[in-house]
Amino acid sequence: MPTLNDANGTPQRVNEKGFALNVCASMDFSAHAADEGDAYTMVYAIDPNIAGDFLYIKNGSDKILRIYKIRAYTAGTAGIVTIKTGVTGTPTTGIDIIPTNALVGSGSTAEGTFYRNTSTADMALTGGATFDSLLFITDIENEWNYPAEIALEKNQTFVLTNAVDPTAVFTWIIYFYYHEEIE
Repeated sequence: MPTLNDANGTPQRVNEKGFALNVCASMDFSAHAADEGDAYTMVYAIDPNIAGDFLYIKNGSDKILRIYKIRAYTAGTAGIVTIKTGVTGTPTTGIDIIPTNALVGSGSTAEGTFYRNTSTADMALTGGATFDSLLFITDIENEWNYPAEIALEKNQTFVLTNAVDPTAVFTWIIYFYYHEEIE
């Protein structure tokens, strides 16, 4: 019977039930991407003062932009914020947000468009699909983990929007990294 051998010819260890025995080190893909200078956080404090879109991300990389965690703090009465993906159009309001690289000193910058709304006017984006609705509890940290990630291919979009003007002040922290498609 053939065996699986290492580079020195030593056969794979197998227990009495036929399971392969391995010793390995593992790490999250986000940590792996950070070692390559491809992991980022984006921090954004806002009193939206608007019903509509207030945060916009568009992936500009050939690698998939993978959002794996969102944290938010609220002060004041909160409500529901909707995540939309695949919206179209160019934001008519907003200014750049510069994501921070997790590999301190790498000099790498995030590839894409990252806007925050600073106006009381909507960003005037259209279409897209609702990915999630985030319910806020007042004056507390909220955290959403996405084990399957929110994966944006090149030129795909991610938007945070609200249906009514909330009275809350938000601080958002979005964790993302770039990684090629896994096959």
